[in-house]
Amino acid sequence: MDKVRGGTQKFISLSDIRKLSVFIPPVDLQNTFASFVRRIDKLRVSIQASLDKTQQLFDSLMQEYFD
Repeated sequence: MDKVRGGTQKFISLSDIRKLSVFIPPVDLQNTFASFVRRIDKLRVSIQASLDKTQQLFDSLMQEYFD
């Protein structure tokens, strides 16, 4: 927080932003991470579809037993 200046409206000066170090991982690591995220997204979609089907079956059974 030592870079934040100002009274009621806090800001970081452009010169301070230009001095910041930003870590940029190697491209192969970025690609590995992107691949991992794609696999997780596919799994999430698959799990959501399973949950939706389970809910549909549950609702069907509830309707059958209580109608």
